[in-house]
Order: sequence, then structure tokens, then C-alpha cells
Amino acid sequence: DLATRQRPDEASRALDRMDLALARACWWPEGTDDHAPLYVGSIAGFWDWLWPVHEAMMLTRHVVTNTVFSFSGDVASTESYWTATMRMRSDGVLVDLQSGGRYVDGFERRNGEWRFSHRQSIREWGRAEPADPTIVGSPIVGIVKPDNPDAPLTLPKRDRSDYSYQAIGALEQHHSGTSIPRQGQEP
Repeated sequence: DLATRQRPDEASRALDRMDLALARACWWPEGTDDHAPLYVGSIAGFWDWLWPVHEAMMLTRHVVTNTVFSFSGDVASTESYWTATMRMRSDGVLVDLQSGGRYVDGFERRNGEWRFSHRQSIREWGRAEPADPTIVGSPIVGIVKPDNPDAPLTLPKRDRSDYSYQAIGALEQHHSGTSIPRQGQEP
């Protein structure tokens, strides 16, 4: 079912854009989460613990891929690979924390809607390294010559002012003839 494929992506987007309403909409209210040793318990408690942790970070990027599915009536299980990058300051130094592993997710379908009932996170690797905050200082600039070096970057935002909300909102309004706005344009 397409909904079980979209939920992990929506959950990642919710975390990276700090959209708590979207995050809560991905789980059944009595759902559970196991990110041991970081957190084990109810999904409501997970949001209470996680949100201040993520708010203190400059950015987060969760990527979920290679998902396999198992369905039985109104329940489903998936296994997905994940990688996460979290940028923060540690002792005044900009650091990227990177890790990866697998999610084993349980889903339930109620009234035709699939949501998480449980998430088990299995962390397999991690590392921390100094981060470069700009593309100008990035190693890619020395390797790839920009065609338009003076063009403004589309910077990420950690809320609903992020460009993705404008673009996806425009797609959802496609029936009205609205086109996807360019960065800086009103939808």
C-alpha cells in the first residue's frame, strides 16, 4: 500500500522541517517508539523528548530507503534503511553527527488509514566530523565549476516557511492552475 511507503518519508520530513503536527499525524496516538538507549516508550513521550533535542540543532536530514513490506489484513511491517545527519555546535565547533541503521516499523490500518503503531530503530554506525557551513568553502566548489556563482542559494528552513511547503502546496492546488513557484515567488 502506498500509504505505508509514504509514512516513513512524511515522518522524516516532519523531523527535518520541525513540523510537529505532521509528525503526530504519522503515528496512532497510542503508538510506541524504541530508539534505545536514547528513548523507549510512548510516541507522545518521544515527541516530548525529541523536540527540544532537534530544536537545538541547526539542521537535520533523515533519509529512508530500501524498504521491504509485509502485509496481513490491517497490519503491516516494514524494514527500511536510514541515514541521518544532524548539524550542531559542540564546544563552539560546527559538527555533523552522521549515523545509519534500519527501522523496523509496525503499521495499523484503521478506517482506511495507515499509521505507525511502533518503530524500532536499529543503529548500525555513526561518526562525528567538523562541518563547513557554506557551499563557498565546500570541497565541491573546487571540483565542480558553478555555472552561475552569483545566483542565490535556496536555503533550508526548519519550519513551514521552507520552500518545499510552497512547492508541494502549489502541486496540491494544481487543479486551480497554480504552477510551482520559484524560490522567492509567492505561490
